[in-house]
Amino acid sequence: MSLRKRRSLIYTGPTGAQGGSLTRRYNPGHYIALQKSQIFSGSSYVGIPHAAAVNNVGPVAPKSAGLLVPHAWNEMEPNGATDPADVRFDLSRLDSEVAQCAAYNTNNGAGVQYILKLVVKAFGNSAVNPLPVDLAAPIGHVGDANYSPSGYCTYDPGNASVPPSYGTWRHHPTISSRFAVLVQKLGAHFDGNPNWGGICTQETATGFTPNFAVDGYTPALYMTALINEIKNISNASPHSRAFPFINFMPGVSSDQATINLATVVATAQQYGAVVAFPDLVAPELEPGNIAHRVYDIIQAYRTGGTVTRTISGSQVSVSFAAQGATGGSIQSAEWTNGEAPAPHPASTYPVSLEDLYNLFTASFTYKPSGGYPNAHDRRPGSSLPSPLDGQFLFSDWHTTGTPQFNPTMANIIAANQFPSSFVPSV
Repeated sequence: MSLRKRRSLIYTGPTGAQGGSLTRRYNPGHYIALQKSQIFSGSSYVGIPHAAAVNNVGPVAPKSAGLLVPHAWNEMEPNGATDPADVRFDLSRLDSEVAQCAAYNTNNGAGVQYILKLVVKAFGNSAVNPLPVDLAAPIGHVGDANYSPSGYCTYDPGNASVPPSYGTWRHHPTISSRFAVLVQKLGAHFDGNPNWGGICTQETATGFTPNFAVDGYTPALYMTALINEIKNISNASPHSRAFPFINFMPGVSSDQATINLATVVATAQQYGAVVAFPDLVAPELEPGNIAHRVYDIIQAYRTGGTVTRTISGSQVSVSFAAQGATGGSIQSAEWTNGEAPAPHPASTYPVSLEDLYNLFTASFTYKPSGGYPNAHDRRPGSSLPSPLDGQFLFSDWHTTGTPQFNPTMANIIAANQFPSSFVPSV
């Protein structure tokens, strides 16, 4: 066993907002979110590219806090419960990557943080079922109402404009119980490592249209499952953090989705989770879209407030008792060097990396060069403060075209005072 693996599990962190010492590592900043294509060559695993590489990402620049690295469930548990216990899990890829993050000569020799993005849904023409073999095996018999050829996972073949996808039934009790076993193993193996930041779960958007007859989905069941994911990660890893990505909940109205997600986030706060909100950048900054759904949740989570919506004629509220750590996830290539804008692939609203820092560290000052799509968007001078306050920013290391290390972007990261001095309560 290496010296690093023998390090004490006891961690004395910074002082929390309500006083006392945090027992979980808290390392806010700009995290580079790698893509599967950046750690694989086709179907072959190659690992994190070296920081000196010029092509295909060299992600660690001065003031980069760490990496968000995606790995499918079945990379860590290939066959599942059918394997003997002593060979059931394979964490060798993660071992190598965490050690690489620790060895980066940055942050005064302390390396950078490693956050695992636990992949349970996959998109694209080359997408494969992310589940272990035993969970991906067909359920039922052909012709049955509840037959699922891809196991506890829905396969969508897509169409001319939408790529194929696999979406795991995170709401299903079988998946919830097996997820708990996996994160317990990860926590026991990595939680004592000072470069292990924690485990990130993918966005709450399911990636498929639920069908109760087949998958048994209900919004209430899904809400409970999301809460249990956070609890299980946090309990298994008492010195690192859960990073749930929150955006959508299918099967309910927008207002009910806000209440359901706020309920999930209120639980996350008790466990010191860093709640990240994907897609919170133009053109989504408009009522009725993602900002309308989650903005109040972010504010309440960060400051200890209340989220209220009118459901079936009655007001329903979810309250937050403490200040929690928040983050944002930008999942697409939305910027290039400096102020030179690059259009979001799905929109006509360009944003530069510096615009992005303004959004995450000051207030809603982002304004696309073509103007806002409607008068309700957050405008420069708005009284609404930044929901993120410079805590955690997860962004793809993309320019236009092939992902690559870009020295100009690295300089922008280094020049900005990010993150702020905010420290959560837990």
